[in-house]
Amino acid sequence: MRHWPWLLAVVLVAAACTDKRTIPTTHADKIHVVVALSDEAAKASSATEVLGTGWYANVEVDAQDRIHVAYTDADMGDVFYAVSPATALNFEARQPVEVGGAVGGYVQLALAPGDVPVLSYYHQDQRTLRLAHRAKDLEAMKAAGAVVDLTAPPPADPADMFASPNRYTMGDGWDAEDVTFGDHVGLGGRLFVDDAGFPHITYYARGRRFRYARRVVGAPAFGTAARERFELLDVDEKASSSYTMTTGLVVTTDQSVAVSYCNWNFVESQLKFAVLKKGDHKFSIVERPLERGVDGWHSAVFENGPRWRVFFIDGAEKALSEIAIGKTSGQWTPPQKLLQGPGAFVIRLADDGTIWALTRGQAAPRLGNSPGVWLLEYPKGDLKAVRRIVLDEGRADDPWLDLALRPNGRPVAVWTASDHRSMKLYVH
Repeated sequence: MRHWPWLLAVVLVAAACTDKRTIPTTHADKIHVVVALSDEAAKASSATEVLGTGWYANVEVDAQDRIHVAYTDADMGDVFYAVSPATALNFEARQPVEVGGAVGGYVQLALAPGDVPVLSYYHQDQRTLRLAHRAKDLEAMKAAGAVVDLTAPPPADPADMFASPNRYTMGDGWDAEDVTFGDHVGLGGRLFVDDAGFPHITYYARGRRFRYARRVVGAPAFGTAARERFELLDVDEKASSSYTMTTGLVVTTDQSVAVSYCNWNFVESQLKFAVLKKGDHKFSIVERPLERGVDGWHSAVFENGPRWRVFFIDGAEKALSEIAIGKTSGQWTPPQKLLQGPGAFVIRLADDGTIWALTRGQAAPRLGNSPGVWLLEYPKGDLKAVRRIVLDEGRADDPWLDLALRPNGRPVAVWTASDHRSMKLYVH
């Protein structure tokens, strides 16, 4: 399979160290393996290099307490999706979303109205950013309030070699459309589906641009009349990227779009934040003053009343930190440090204010810790009351981990194992 193995090691990782404070720590007692590459399969592979499976681990939990996962089998080059029954962990048979060639780069999973899956990913052979859904889910979307066109699509012309049905091989029941094309479009991106079912996608374009895609005005969210009708906007024309970066994206109920990201100049990176208000076609950008180091290499953004909450890698402190940005003033508050020595991270906020953070902790063994996957809980947002659960051990620099909250507010975590041969899951 033709997936790239280039995982850039960040300066932050090499310099990371553990917190000076002592964090109460336990080890997870039950870890589930969602998918794994067996030794027999590895030996039988005809590839010169066995890449593995469970790449780009994604998870969502719906209102029925069903766990949805998506990932890439790197040796097959295919994107897969699976879902568990309500309150259970025995996943149904995995569904191939798209197969044929090198398909599944930068996979993102989101749930649309009706608790149905939508995925975005990069098709490496065709060099296209793709958006996929199941045709059978359109009625469920519509019943849940999504703006959907249920008109049957016209039959495809088998003589048209450029038509999607003739260029791509979809899994049974799945349909996908091209969002845009280019080298590694989808890099460092996010997928967000709003309450009306409309998809919003951010991504780095090869070169120095960070971009945003949404449906054109007047188009439905999904269905025949929506197909491949996207408006592409530049968030920032000066935003270089790396394969290990992650960014933040949120769309509010008033249709404002907020993104957190960074610009890397091959020496240091700078955290940036941008907002697109409803009806606008140009993002307003706020830059954090440049700090020495890898500032904002990973970030996440959330709405919080009159402010935006941004979690990010603080280059000066080499820490996972939080800042707030006033919606009206655009002013940054001083950063609050959550954790020293994190790698890639995912943040989820519970209704009671509890902060859950999943990270590839990059602690130094000489200081009493070892690198691994850590789940951190800050009860009701109290940064001093942090508790840590070690889910897995082993050094990895990829950002392939994800976190979702169940209806009861408890987390579900997934991550790609450090050897890239399995995807693991933990339910708190």
